[in-house]
Amino acid sequence: KMKQKKDPLIYISSPQRLDQNTSGLFVISTKKQFASYFAKLLRKKTNNQLLDYDRGECGVHKTYKCLVCVSQGRKDSDGTSYSVAEEISRLRKYAAEGNVIRHWLEPSVRAPKTFSVEQRNSTWAECLLRVKSVGDPYAIVGSDAADTLLNVLWENKASKPPECVAVIEVEIELLTGRTHQIRGQMSAEGFPLVGDVGYGGAVSMPDSCDSTDDTGIRMPEKLALQCCQLEFLEPDFVEKKGDVVGIRSDRWKSYRLEEAWWTPMLQKYASTHAGDSQATISRSDEEAIQRLKRVHVASQNADDQGTSVGTDAGVLPPRVQLSPGKNKYVIIKAMRRSSPPLRFVRSANPLECGGPYHADVARSVIDELASLGYESTVEGGGRIDYVYPHAHVYGFSYGFGKGDHELAAKIIEECSGEEIYATFDESDGIY
Repeated sequence: KMKQKKDPLIYISSPQRLDQNTSGLFVISTKKQFASYFAKLLRKKTNNQLLDYDRGECGVHKTYKCLVCVSQGRKDSDGTSYSVAEEISRLRKYAAEGNVIRHWLEPSVRAPKTFSVEQRNSTWAECLLRVKSVGDPYAIVGSDAADTLLNVLWENKASKPPECVAVIEVEIELLTGRTHQIRGQMSAEGFPLVGDVGYGGAVSMPDSCDSTDDTGIRMPEKLALQCCQLEFLEPDFVEKKGDVVGIRSDRWKSYRLEEAWWTPMLQKYASTHAGDSQATISRSDEEAIQRLKRVHVASQNADDQGTSVGTDAGVLPPRVQLSPGKNKYVIIKAMRRSSPPLRFVRSANPLECGGPYHADVARSVIDELASLGYESTVEGGGRIDYVYPHAHVYGFSYGFGKGDHELAAKIIEECSGEEIYATFDESDGIY
């Protein structure tokens, strides 16, 4: 008490806070005037964004990095299933178009919060964010490097969401400041944050299964969310009616973190050399899938214009072609006017098809079918373990999703031209 009388207490406050378990930049104020000024900036930022003001009208900008889960086989309300590559493409479209993502937050003290694409009544708060950039995908199923990454991103391997097969870094500009906003909005879009038990980015485990430290204390999951950039207009302090207040200047202060806690883990993954048999997904694979889709459209247009060639089924590629060993496979549906659809099953090792991805396996078949005027679609894929006379179909494709393994096995038995018996496993999560 005597010391407090002699030395005045130092004022410290945090006008801008981070959600629990979120890392990164935040503001500490040692002056009441600055704390008041910055809190006012934040209030005006949210109000201005809700009124659709230009970004420049806001005196503070906050950008976050997060590592999100990408699921295999997410389904729309109409039952349409999406591959990992299609999900990543959706994310990239958000960034390319720069559109604002909008949800509504239910007013509640409970956690996790409820976020909806519809405002269910007037008390629900509007939430706005914008995806600025999307990084490279990293598989967490299907290779030694993927297993290593999985084990360092989640405290317990079993706490990984079962449908999550890849992760990708996303940079987000937060336009409004709501509780759990990025976590809730990204989860509502189908991309929960790694380690986020409340919003689907981790599975809550029993106490006996969770990781503990040296003292036996239960360790929480690490949340892959970081405030990576903070920009605000510096204040000029002036005296008004006997009080010192901060007013906006035209000088911007900018702070940025280039690395998050998960960055070294992704860098190690990227530097780890994986053999062709372990390749899963990459930017080049995404691009190859888009090229195959363009071939599909081109063949359809040619048929519409009456320029298709090759009507004799004898010139078609074999319906079934399998390479010995464990290899990636695709099932392809081919159609043309006035003809019933045909399906082709292909498995190939990287040396045979020219690359390690499912798109490489599909490319030559689609090109050949396109030259014959067929509209072709890769319906899915996985792997085939083929040792004559047995073929076992299982797994999934990051690029095209999980194939209909039962149908693929039936086609192998009926159309291979050899006495092959085929089995299949439709289990999820096998690669």
